[in-house]
Amino acid sequence: MRQSNGVLQVIGEMIAIVILALTARFVGFAQTTLESGAPLTVERAFSYFMDLLSVFTRVSNAGLLLSVLGAASLIRICIA
Repeated sequence: MRQSNGVLQVIGEMIAIVILALTARFVGFAQTTLESGAPLTVERAFSYFMDLLSVFTRVSNAGLLLSVLGAASLIRICIA
């Protein structure tokens, strides 16, 4: 049971890292869009995120993304 609890903790950390990263990307996107004077629309935000997610859903990039997320999760768990 302890092993599955550890796996769930790593998966939870990975999800937290992804949510924090996507939030930071959205804040940066909104800031640059508003500073440029362009209107911030739902369509523009949706298009931005779909382009961003399409990069990481490629098979060649998915392995790299999962390994980096796994390493970062283990580091966060060890620090805590």
